Amino acid sequence: MFKKVLIANRGEIAIRIMRACRELDVSTVAVYSDADKNALFPKYADEAYHIGPSPSSQSYLNMDKIIEVAKESGAEGIHPGYGFLSENPVFAKKCKAAGIVFIGPSSEVIEKMGSKIAARKLMVEAGVPVVPGYDKAIEDVDEALEMADSIGYPVMIKASAGGGGIGMKVVYSKDDFKSSLVSIQSVAQSAFGDPTVFIEKYVEEPRHIEFQILATATPAMRVKRGAYAGTTFGLRITDIQTPPLGDTQCPPLRPRPLSCISAITTEPSSDSGPIFFATSLVESTFIEIPNIPPDDTRVKTIHYLRRIKFVGR
Repeated sequence: MFKKVLIANRGEIAIRIMRACRELDVSTVAVYSDADKNALFPKYADEAYHIGPSPSSQSYLNMDKIIEVAKESGAEGIHPGYGFLSENPVFAKKCKAAGIVFIGPSSEVIEKMGSKIAARKLMVEAGVPVVPGYDKAIEDVDEALEMADSIGYPVMIKASAGGGGIGMKVVYSKDDFKSSLVSIQSVAQSAFGDPTVFIEKYVEEPRHIEFQILATATPAMRVKRGAYAGTTFGLRITDIQTPPLGDTQCPPLRPRPLSCISAITTEPSSDSGPIFFATSLVESTFIEIPNIPPDDTRVKTIHYLRRIKFVGR
């Protein structure tokens, strides 16, 4: 188990991770920008270090500075939270090179899943249904308008990088498309340092299903709350957010998480994470594999504890 962890994030995200660390008797290190010098999270941590000016590009996205602070403070691991550097494979590689544990997926997995466009392509190749859309970055507005017309409104313009619900906008008509596209590209660049966006069909009133994956390098299997469990690399798949799924309620989803994992990696690892599906009485489709679960306090708290325990042992 870790003795000290640096949290490379801010605000309530950082606080949640610090609380999880306290439950495990792990000391915490906060990093903060000029804008957050009087915020609660630096005071809540056991140690706090200033890392730069207010713009995130000069602070929370400054990989070298964050790793420098981790070394200076003696932190053995860096928890990225969600957003910022949480799905950046370069950062994961830099942490490994510096001898610091990146508390999250391997850089190889992030490279495949950190880009939602790449993730969609990988799932299509694996035979996993995806939300209707286009598996390419928007580079030309006129071409994008043709894509949207082909898919049918409403559509969702989404940032390919990052997460945390940042960089998504529903467009209901052609008249709003161009302004929405510019807006989301700007948000994506500011939040993740990558303006790449793509288009999906906006699925109205779906049932949102999340499978939690716990992966260990040794075999382990446990069925919990009626969820599907498999033994590939000790995968434990549990549904902690919804009632057990019955085949009469919606199309069978249970084999699909393992299909997703098989498409991502053939190597055993120790990590945990969610897989998102949108399902209806007609079809169930893959959405994404983010680094951290959605905005549900209970789910996030469980996940933070699991990840720190699994990766830190």
